[in-house]
Amino acid sequence: MLKLDINLVFVLINLVVLYLLLKKFLIKPVLGIMEKREAMIRQGLEKAQTSQEEALALKEQYEQALQKAREEACSMAEESQKRVKAAQEEMMAQARREADQILAAARKTVEAEREQTAKELQGQIAQLAMLAARKAVGDQAGPRLDGQLYDQFLKGAGEAHDSGR
Repeated sequence: MLKLDINLVFVLINLVVLYLLLKKFLIKPVLGIMEKREAMIRQGLEKAQTSQEEALALKEQYEQALQKAREEACSMAEESQKRVKAAQEEMMAQARREADQILAAARKTVEAEREQTAKELQGQIAQLAMLAARKAVGDQAGPRLDGQLYDQFLKGAGEAHDSGR
């Protein structure tokens, strides 16, 4: 059977007292420290999660702003190209108008010079015809005959000039 010895009772009492002392002074503080550390780790994780979410939101805002800036840059470049093209077309149209004006002025000048040359040639031909007629008729011709020959020549030269056009 079992024999209860007083030593055994003291050992049991010592064990219970030791357990209670350990529980009060060692296990409770260690568990408290562990709970504090767990809470601190949880807070750190929550802060990290919050910071990550904020960083993602900022990244999204940055990407949207960057995309908007790219679109604005593209639209500004397109607008600039349109303005350059419009200015270029305006300059070309102005150059065409000026060229047309220069050509029209040149045509008028050429026509006027041609008419002037034709008149001068007509006068010279009339003088040559008068000289030839005087030689053919001789010295008998007078101013009346000269006038008739001149009128006849001009009439013939005018018809030839009108039919040449």
